[in-house]
Amino acid sequence: MVIRVAVVGCGAISKLHHIPNLKTIPSAELVALCDENPKTLEEVGNRFGVNKLYTSHEDLLDREQVDAVVVATPTPTHCQVVTYAASRGVHIFCEKPLCTSMKEAEEMRKALSQSKVVFMMGFNMRFSPNIRRVEQLVRGGFVGEILSMHIGFNVPGPEKWPAETDFYFRRESGGGALFDSGSHALDICQWLAGDVDTIYASILSEEQKYDVAASISLETRKNAVASINVSWRASWPMVRVEVFGTKGLVETHLRERLLEKPLYVTIHRKRGLVFREGVVRIPIRETKTPYYEELIHFISCVKKQKTPSPSFVDGVKNLCAILSAYDSASAGEAKKVVYPAWIAEDR
Repeated sequence: MVIRVAVVGCGAISKLHHIPNLKTIPSAELVALCDENPKTLEEVGNRFGVNKLYTSHEDLLDREQVDAVVVATPTPTHCQVVTYAASRGVHIFCEKPLCTSMKEAEEMRKALSQSKVVFMMGFNMRFSPNIRRVEQLVRGGFVGEILSMHIGFNVPGPEKWPAETDFYFRRESGGGALFDSGSHALDICQWLAGDVDTIYASILSEEQKYDVAASISLETRKNAVASINVSWRASWPMVRVEVFGTKGLVETHLRERLLEKPLYVTIHRKRGLVFREGVVRIPIRETKTPYYEELIHFISCVKKQKTPSPSFVDGVKNLCAILSAYDSASAGEAKKVVYPAWIAEDR
């Protein structure tokens, strides 16, 4: 069974990853593209050999027989594209972050609940093989009960990213280091250590209207603590994850990939009161990119009518934490993360 897929939004993420990946996945067929910029649309269509081109997602979904859609438009447009796709019974892969407000999240929830389509969030870091290995070690009990986590997501910033629009530089549009890069870090934290309970954040904006760096301290509902640092002013990209527990410590970072060296996960087994003994570096074999693997997972879930991971609920929880972090930074005090009542059943 081949899943017929359309891509809405032909910006950098689609040109670099989603479109070329869909062209090589045997169980997927890329049938149409959509972008509001006719020049971009024509250029991308010619480059990848796709001739069904639309400047309106409504026209595409009304005229083409597609099973699924990849939503890779600026964050403020996610709600309208997702709700329309759901109304047409089309399965949805949506880039992160989910949307810009809880009002939009509720509109999306209602549309998805009425259609019963498969919905997946695009948190690609979950599909990085070293992060996968960390998750396996945590779930397998290697670290014991998680006590604390540290996540660093420090990159040069979107000035180096060939975006088609300026939404990265407008906080209200889902831009800024916390909203954009921080969504990745918070997803990894919530995935491994549980829902965020309280959060405190400080933000550096310099002269820009968007945040270029943020520091977050939080406590989860499973009584773990975590620190997250994100920045768009790093001279060299560094993404690092550390998980510290009652039995051991697991750490990894993505610098090796950027240096074209093998990825590693380092484990520290506790010996008495210290972690100096039992240190092992586990080499990680990487064959496909996280962007490829997440689409493989999505296509598989569509075929099996299975809830993906990360799910819509994961996207909403992530948004709740992000918005609470901004509230905390504005108020200068810790904030309780409040989740919608309907999420309680999923915890």
